[in-house]
Amino acid sequence: MAFDPQLQALYDQRAAQGARPLYEMTLDEARAADLAAVQADAGTPEPVREVLDESIPGPAGTLPVRIYRPDAGPGPLPVLVYFFGGGWTLGSIETSDAICRSLANAAGCLTIAVGYRLAPEHKFPAALHDCFAGLRWPPSTPHASAPTPRASLSAATAPAAISPPP
Repeated sequence: MAFDPQLQALYDQRAAQGARPLYEMTLDEARAADLAAVQADAGTPEPVREVLDESIPGPAGTLPVRIYRPDAGPGPLPVLVYFFGGGWTLGSIETSDAICRSLANAAGCLTIAVGYRLAPEHKFPAALHDCFAGLRWPPSTPHASAPTPRASLSAATAPAAISPPP
């Protein structure tokens, strides 16, 4: 089966640059390479009105969150909770910075990137439990201008499997 032409072009470009495949690297090397590649591909991040780095309570300690406030009008903002991708092993709030800025601006909502514990240091379902903690937090955050039941979820790769409990 052939790759999608855009994916094939990206693969060919990385091969021509001599980029080692992630699976040939140590975990630390793969994480650093993933961050560098994502930041290089993202270009210059969009400006937003405000970016706040905070922490929230998680099931095994505090979790980092980054809150993006767009230049939206006054009043309460809806909330978008974003979980970075990386197969529960790669990725961080840093790898999702550019996309979260774009989402905040395009949707006119408070966008909150939630960090979670990564494998293999933290076995499954640790990351999933962290993601649920992050999903429960936003409606009560003062950063939404007022408590709001309007919260959405966006995720890349593994965290996209999250389905909030009824």
